[in-house]
Formats: sequence, C-alpha cells, structure tokens
Amino acid sequence: MASSCGKLVGCAAIFFRSSFSPWFGAWYVSEILNILTHNEEVWKKTIFILTYDENDGYFDHVLPFVAPDYRDPGTGAVSAGIRNIANEFVTFHDEVSQKGVSKQNAREHAIGLGYRVPFVVASPWSRGGYVNSQVFDHTSVVQFIEKFASRKTGKKLELKNISDFRRAVCGDLSSVFRPYNGEKAQQPDFLERDIFLQRIDEARYTPVPEGIHPVDEKTQQLLKQNPDATRKYFRQEAGTRPSAALPYELYADGVIKDNKMQFTCSAGKALFKERSAGFPLVLYAYLPYADAVSGEKLINRNWSFAIAPGEQLVYEIPLNGFATTAYHFALFGPNGFFRELKGNGNTSVHTGCSYELGALKKQDRYGYPLVTPPVRQ
Repeated sequence: MASSCGKLVGCAAIFFRSSFSPWFGAWYVSEILNILTHNEEVWKKTIFILTYDENDGYFDHVLPFVAPDYRDPGTGAVSAGIRNIANEFVTFHDEVSQKGVSKQNAREHAIGLGYRVPFVVASPWSRGGYVNSQVFDHTSVVQFIEKFASRKTGKKLELKNISDFRRAVCGDLSSVFRPYNGEKAQQPDFLERDIFLQRIDEARYTPVPEGIHPVDEKTQQLLKQNPDATRKYFRQEAGTRPSAALPYELYADGVIKDNKMQFTCSAGKALFKERSAGFPLVLYAYLPYADAVSGEKLINRNWSFAIAPGEQLVYEIPLNGFATTAYHFALFGPNGFFRELKGNGNTSVHTGCSYELGALKKQDRYGYPLVTPPVRQ
C-alpha cells in the first residue's frame, strides 16, 4: 500500500495456496519489497501490508472472539454503544431463506471474528521486528485507510458497512506504527535467500512424521472434563521479541450478589484518551454448568462480551447453574488479559485490579497494575 493506496495483484501460482510450493509466494514478496526499497523516494512514503489465509486457520489453537447471539441474553452481552449486533450473526432462518441451504445442512453462528492468520507490516515507521498483540481483522486495514484519508482531507471519512462491533473491538492499525526520532534501529538478520529457498523446495521430500496419532473419542472426553490437561498438547515458541505499545486500558472485576456472580467490565480512556481501544472478552465456566433451558450440564459453558471505548458493561450469572456452591470462572481478553474467579458461593470475597494513574516517571508512563486487597462481604 503506497501513498496512493494501491493493491498488488498476482496470479494463483504465486499466492500461498496449497496447490503450489510456498517458495513462489516467498519469491513474490521478496521481489515486491526489493522494488519498493530500491527507490528511496517511494519507500519513505510506503506502507506494505501482507496478510493471507494460512491454511484456513487450522494452525491456530486459540478460539477467536465472537459476538454474542443477539436473540439470547444468556450467550453474553455488549456495551450500550455497540448496536446492531444482529449483523454479526447468521441464523438458521438466514441460511434457509436467504442462501437456499437445506434445513438439514443449515447452521447458525456468529460470523466472526475468525481464526488468526499472518499479518505483516513493512514500512519506515514499523522497523525493528516488533510484534503487535492488539485485536485486528480484515476491517482494520479499511479503518486505517479511513483514518489516513480523514487526516489528509480534514474530513471524517467512514464506510457504513463496518459494524459497531468491529469498530469497538478491532483496531485501526495505529498501534503498529511508531514515529522515527532519529534513533538507531537494529537491523534484523536477513536470510540467505538462495539457501532458504532450497530448503523450502526440498521440504517436499521430507518423510511423513511418525508416531503421530489422532486424539481418540475417549481422550477427547477426558480433555473436555479437564481442560488443564490440554497444556501438554501445546508449546510456547521459545524466545522474546519487542512488543508494540497498545491502547488498552482494561478492567474486569467480579463480586457475588444475591447468589449471582456480577461481572463489571470497562474500557477506560484515562491513559490513551481518544486513541483508547475497546475490547472483546470470552468467559468460561470451568465446572459443569446447567443450561437455563434444557438443564443439560455443559462442559466449558461460555459467554461472549464486547465493550466499546469509554463504556462499561455489567453482567450477572446465576451461581445455581453449578451443581454445588463451588464456582470457577476464567475470563480471557486480548494481549494476555486474564481473570480467574474460583471459590464457594457461601462466601463472597471482592477483589479488584486497576492502573496507577498518578504522576509517573517517563519510563513508567503506562503505570503499574494495582491490586485491591480482598474484602469480605
């Protein structure tokens, strides 16, 4: 994407498709970057964005954030500023009446967000090999162009077909970029192109892995009963990388009231003002929880939430859905945000976690989390 907001088009053989060797795609990207960076006048005003469908997301073990079912408050909720979440959901009726799908094959679910796929940004303002853990989706590129064009023209330009939900929880890529103030940037170690392409080409001759067995039905049931056991199936990649600063100010607390767990979640704006981001959340019950309609004991019963910047959401979950007075909740958000509440419904302990927003030193300008000591109620 250059200053004129262009789009590069290639033939199928040089895309990252399963029908072709990956080195075609690697060669194509390499050639494009060579062309752009060899002309300093072009490169100094260019942002190159690469994203593609990575085998339909099968490599990703993390479930994506989704919008709750707008017809069922029991699936979660969104803050007041997020309207028309019906646009984020496909119903059985939609499938049958609008798409002509048979009732037998019809499915209903949230449209997105989808599983994570690669997203690479190369530009003079994103050097250094930084990673960015803010939530983005395909509308993020459009939102970035909106912001860029709005500042260039002095007019607010927005596409109407990007939903409130997407604007609230998906960033506009601003956090990807950093101003250049003359500091020395460490150059990454470049690959030896010919050697690397040879390795890619030779991968086709690699023997099929041995000792790999599908997870059988019995093991699947055991993993559903004990989610912690899945840890041995996944391994964090070794090493660290510098991380981009993110415009998140996330709050989520829980307290028991009238035999209900009351969650209060908010997206603050004290730290980042108008740059502040909203965020999605997914909540799991780690103990079997009874469905309100069928009474069926559900494993990993979950709820979805979304909070727009500067807004608060309060949501209550009856504790009588658990078999006993014991409860266990786990709340997941972006960038590793996590809260776990576990205890006995007969005793209420209120804890809180907030940010230090007072006068800070420059190197500490984002503050430290402050934990409120437990208070019995």
